[in-house]
Amino acid sequence: MRSLTSSGTTRDSSINLSFGKQTLKRKNENISAIPFLDLTSNEDLNDRYILKDVISGLSKDYLDHGDKTLVCAICHAKLWKDEAHPGNKSGKSTYFSMCCGKGKVELPELKEAPPEYLNLYHQLDPKSKYFMKNIRRFNSMFSFTSMGGKIDSSINKGNAPYTFRLSGQNYHTMGSLLPSYGSKPKFSQLYIYDTENEISHRQNTFSKEKDGYISPSHSLDIETIQFLKVMFDSINELLRLIGRRQTDGRTYNLPTASEVASLIVGDIGDSIDNRDIIVTTQSGRLQRINELHPAYLALQYLLLFPYGDDGYRVDIPHRDVTPSTDTKRRKCTMREFFAYRIQDRVNIFSLVLNSKRLFQQFLVDAYTMIESERLYYVRNQQKVLRCESYETLRSLESHGNNDISNIRKRVILPSSFTGGARYMMQNYLDAMSLFVYTVEFQKRGLPHAHICLFMHSDYKLPTVEHIDRVISAEIPNKDEDPELYALVSEFMMHGPCGGDNPKCPCMIQNKCSKNFPKPFLDHTSVDSNGYPIYRRRNDGSFVEKSGVKLDNRTVVPYHKVLLKRYQAHINVEWCNQGASIKYLLKYINKGPDRATMAVIQSNNADDTEDAVDEIKNYYDCRYLSTCEASWRIFGFDVHYRYPSVVRLPFHLPG
Repeated sequence: MRSLTSSGTTRDSSINLSFGKQTLKRKNENISAIPFLDLTSNEDLNDRYILKDVISGLSKDYLDHGDKTLVCAICHAKLWKDEAHPGNKSGKSTYFSMCCGKGKVELPELKEAPPEYLNLYHQLDPKSKYFMKNIRRFNSMFSFTSMGGKIDSSINKGNAPYTFRLSGQNYHTMGSLLPSYGSKPKFSQLYIYDTENEISHRQNTFSKEKDGYISPSHSLDIETIQFLKVMFDSINELLRLIGRRQTDGRTYNLPTASEVASLIVGDIGDSIDNRDIIVTTQSGRLQRINELHPAYLALQYLLLFPYGDDGYRVDIPHRDVTPSTDTKRRKCTMREFFAYRIQDRVNIFSLVLNSKRLFQQFLVDAYTMIESERLYYVRNQQKVLRCESYETLRSLESHGNNDISNIRKRVILPSSFTGGARYMMQNYLDAMSLFVYTVEFQKRGLPHAHICLFMHSDYKLPTVEHIDRVISAEIPNKDEDPELYALVSEFMMHGPCGGDNPKCPCMIQNKCSKNFPKPFLDHTSVDSNGYPIYRRRNDGSFVEKSGVKLDNRTVVPYHKVLLKRYQAHINVEWCNQGASIKYLLKYINKGPDRATMAVIQSNNADDTEDAVDEIKNYYDCRYLSTCEASWRIFGFDVHYRYPSVVRLPFHLPG
């Protein structure tokens, strides 16, 4: 049995694989705005590390998917062949599922932005380059709302691509129309408070410059803010708040004057589709905005929706749906809405797709909206889901707890919810298939797959000599196979870490969490627990990275054919333990250990049983990055097994 995984060597599910700090304070329950840090610099980190890709196309065995060659005949989305519906990979079909659900989803095109504004996205002059480098900062300047949650910027260090990563529960909030006494205006307050000095207020609110210091980019800053202010004042209808739409969401997506509603002041009710935006005059507090409001996106992303285009709403019907249509789902889901909106289409320039770092934030925000809607439904279906409640009460009574009146209600996250604890447990129990894989998104934001193959008896690796033919943990000879040498050097060398790089992400308590460097070994062996120890000969071979010479002790085990075919980090391991499968399907959102303390008000002095809220626990432990957000929006598989496993439901006694 072999296991292919893109993470480092792992032998036990109990090994701590988290990166960076090992403790994390629990997010404050008070609603607060996310600080936008390190966004004022005129220096783009990626610009300093643009290197020629010497590996691309190096191997004749490299699998290249080429360009997008398929175009949906209905919505004109451009797709790669392998993105098409499984039944359409031949390329003969002219409409596809991933973009518009084979024609079910019909949304109006977003109105084309003014030409001068589009030029800012092309990075052809200093002004447009400055705008794109600071696009999240400029978006924050003009947002009506603030984004709540915890943005983890610790991963954006070194020369890796920028990754937007969020932990905990996400939400949008809007404050009062006027700042509290002694406070500076921000977000929606900037549209109302002291409008004669609006430009300076916007710059100062989101500036990290010290008092009295004017950076070389100051004039570009002022010029860009002035341009955006004039443009939004002239074209954006959301300078006035709007209520629920009365027009067809498949055809119209801009507010009209007749739909402008008065500001509503009060508490948010329980209605899922008609909550309005709440503001107060000068309370100093933040009010939460429901993600199902049609203006939710346009209030947060004015740079992406300069006209105030409508976002998702629950009443958008599928194409050609009539009252007599025989179908279970007649309306567009939030996932279908975003999967449609983020497609690249023929002859259309998308502000969303070309907004770089703001696009990453938008994707994460979009999926948190989808997830929030699903969890809202789950929370309101607990009476249906609590099938184990009676058995739980019987168990408590059998243990001597005769007073069951003080048992709090448990909020259950069912196994049907992808990513939850029950989902992972059931997949683990179903994992004894011939082929299993699960897709994981590390807290660093990098997507990778864990793949487990059960080999046919004719192809198993019964002895250590057979292992050396398939798996290597050594640097290849540069003269004999320069192609493989270059690939191993680029993708399969761990580090440098340890004393040469104590700030490496793998370093925990001054030790490499992956146990590199490994010891030199002349022959492959198997330890007492059945785990292989690969051959790593001291033959003088080395690869130099960041000025450090790395030898065979830091090579991640690989398979040369797979490495040449995919030209990516592919860690190949020989497995013969059940713990390997358990690791494959362990809870994929691995967060650092934490202790949570909560004070719960109770009117019952004898109340000793705390409620368990599995939805809240899920929010507290999950990280969400751009890659996972886009993967989930498109509905790609997170877990797959072959042959398929059919679960047979049954009732327990009692």
